[in-house]
Amino acid sequence: MRALGAGALGAFALTFLSSRDASAAEFVWPQGGTITSTYYDKRYYGYHGADDIAGPNLSTTVAARGGTVHYAGWSSGYGNLVILDHEAGYQTYYGHNHHFYVSKGAHVSMGSGISAEGTTGYSTGPHCHFEVRRYGYTKVVPAHHGEHVTKGADTGAHFPGLSSTAPSSPHPPAPASTHRTLVYGMRGSDVLLAQHLLHDKGYFFGPFTGYFGPITLAAVKHFQHDHGISATGSIGPITWPVLLR
Repeated sequence: MRALGAGALGAFALTFLSSRDASAAEFVWPQGGTITSTYYDKRYYGYHGADDIAGPNLSTTVAARGGTVHYAGWSSGYGNLVILDHEAGYQTYYGHNHHFYVSKGAHVSMGSGISAEGTTGYSTGPHCHFEVRRYGYTKVVPAHHGEHVTKGADTGAHFPGLSSTAPSSPHPPAPASTHRTLVYGMRGSDVLLAQHLLHDKGYFFGPFTGYFGPITLAAVKHFQHDHGISATGSIGPITWPVLLR
């Protein structure tokens, strides 16, 4: 999963530990279980944008950080959804719950129970859809020491925490050389990937269509200018490695 960054849309540098180690963490995992989907898994609307943790049905989901309940109720595909507000513009989302232990306006502490895991909404089995946002934008939750979250991993056993040197965004482990050069007017999964990478770095805010249109072009040129790259607007062998850092 991914940790949260210091800037408004900047690098992630928080500590993420299993709930049993909450005293040493800034955020904790909401469930002990198996990662069944990651942020970069594809959905019909683009990237999943969250991590799914499958644990026993009706097991307790806990607050990843202390805060205030912004919402506890039904929300379409999320099913029974809890949203918590935290300091510094962060929100955490917990979807597909069976039932709630909290209500809107309640104050919760890190690691306290907020709901029971379920399979409500668009769900194929009991799990917690765990999503982190800052100022309204989704954020990648990194694994410990900056590794990529992988399906089948156990949040309790394999994600003891993040090092302070974790990378700003754990991108899919694909070398830049595997990506084609992107230019204005193109469409496809590589364009969608570039849009999400630009979003993670604070240069693109949607829509995530996979179309290299004028909004994407402007974001690319801005990114290139800020990183000392010739602002051609195309994403090629010089821009890809910087974008994937």
